[in-house]
Amino acid sequence: MSVLIVFHAAGVADAQTSKAPCLDEVLQQAILHDREVEIAGHKAEAAAIERRKAVESYLPRIGLESSFRVIDEAIGTDPFILPPPADMVRMPSITLQEKRTFRAGIEVSQLLFSGFEVPRKIRAADHGHMAAQFLTEAKKQHLVLSVAGLYDSLSLTEQALALMDREHERLAAEKEKAMKAFSEGLIPYYDLARLDTAINEIYSRRIEIRGKRHLAALRLEQVSGIDRDRFFGDVPELAVIEMPPGIDPARPPASGSGGGERSSGMHAAPVNGDPPDVKALYEARQAAGYLYQAERSAYLPKVVAFYRHELYEDDLSVLEPARAGGVLLRWDLFTGLSRSREVQQANIEQQIARSRLADARLDAAMGREQASVNEAVARQQIEAADANLKSVALSLELASERYDAGLAPVSEFLEARADYQRARLSRMEAVYQQRRAAMDSLYTHGMLSIETVLNIGKKL
Repeated sequence: MSVLIVFHAAGVADAQTSKAPCLDEVLQQAILHDREVEIAGHKAEAAAIERRKAVESYLPRIGLESSFRVIDEAIGTDPFILPPPADMVRMPSITLQEKRTFRAGIEVSQLLFSGFEVPRKIRAADHGHMAAQFLTEAKKQHLVLSVAGLYDSLSLTEQALALMDREHERLAAEKEKAMKAFSEGLIPYYDLARLDTAINEIYSRRIEIRGKRHLAALRLEQVSGIDRDRFFGDVPELAVIEMPPGIDPARPPASGSGGGERSSGMHAAPVNGDPPDVKALYEARQAAGYLYQAERSAYLPKVVAFYRHELYEDDLSVLEPARAGGVLLRWDLFTGLSRSREVQQANIEQQIARSRLADARLDAAMGREQASVNEAVARQQIEAADANLKSVALSLELASERYDAGLAPVSEFLEARADYQRARLSRMEAVYQQRRAAMDSLYTHGMLSIETVLNIGKKL
């Protein structure tokens, strides 16, 4: 496994002279490449179609109807004699309806009043569309968080690998000097062996770091579709993220979602501090409420305008018009309890939406506080790493002077160099963790867009 990694790293050594794709390009390609974002976008389109369907309930309906009917006998009158003084006149039988009839006609109808059912379904569709849009934004922000973390991992491995390469060169130079000193009998073989051990340890760390870099490039290729070899170019170094205005690292902004506001704050309208998934659940709760009201409104009568034109008039009875129009009132008084069950189901969906919103806001409030604490801790870790790096740098300087003057053994010099390398790596790791905590905080505040990521700290 290590042979494959070393071979691949050697194969892309020439590519390192070029720059790797910038974070902006990677994020854009990842959003275009991600199936979850694509599905969420399709759901938003479906929600928009649902709204158009509700609005189009008021459009006229045109239907063609034809039928062939057979009755037991023709409908008509028997012969009769007119009453006096015209009693000498005998009237023949009159056929009102033939035994076999064919009907064909066009009917146009238009809903005039739906009992408030359609307007409420339109409002529900509006909120459903907004919920789908917020869910799409939530998918994008989660993807940005994931891709930015992978890109930072790649940058961290590049920095660590560059550090190991420089250290390997320094130790190799020290070994050349030590070999000359050993050939002249100035140092024991033990010192030379310690240098070989230190060089082998650096080489082993380089293999490990290259493997991590290779895996980060593979993962970035998977999420963005960009060829992995492009990620072996120069990547900008990690920098501390400065939180944008409006986010207090010590205290997240109040957003009406405190833990003790379960009866009112949990259902208040969303604010800027709410992440998009909470806003989506709020819109879903609004949609469920309007759907419940729409189902209840279905009990009210409906008013429909209609016009019918008979296309085949030969079989019409003398009492049936060829053309007729007017307004009808339709009122379903009993639907076999189906309407009641639909109202009950809509009410249950409304209660479920309320519970999901309340839990999501509690989780969001806790997430903001946790991300804020993690970001503050990460900053303190950076300060501690800076202080430690300053201390070990001074120790290394003193140890190097003693070693060059022949006053200290090589073990003391190598130990000081190892401490310095660990301090450098710890500082890089602290910056990486601070970036993760800062982006988590932006995500919990619903602010982790591509523009925000590119405008904070160092633009990667």
